[in-house]
Amino acid sequence: MNKPKCSECIHWSDHRRLGNTRVRFNCEHTDYEYIRKYFESHNITCMPRFICFGKCFESKPSIKSCPRWCPLLKGESQNEKQD
Repeated sequence: MNKPKCSECIHWSDHRRLGNTRVRFNCEHTDYEYIRKYFESHNITCMPRFICFGKCFESKPSIKSCPRWCPLLKGESQNEKQD
């Protein structure tokens, strides 16, 4: 099975401050509880849902894969634990 890519996903959103050329990409997946629990269990305290910063006037995330906390990977990680 192909792993999801943030650049091909429908759940990302971009935020650009007025006067700034750099874009901040975030995950807006509806399963926020999974993301929050992942961050909590791995002692990550900052920037939940953050994917990456974009280059000047970029319209898609430049990340080639997806973060380990991605809810779309949730089923795959549970299958690996069962093996």
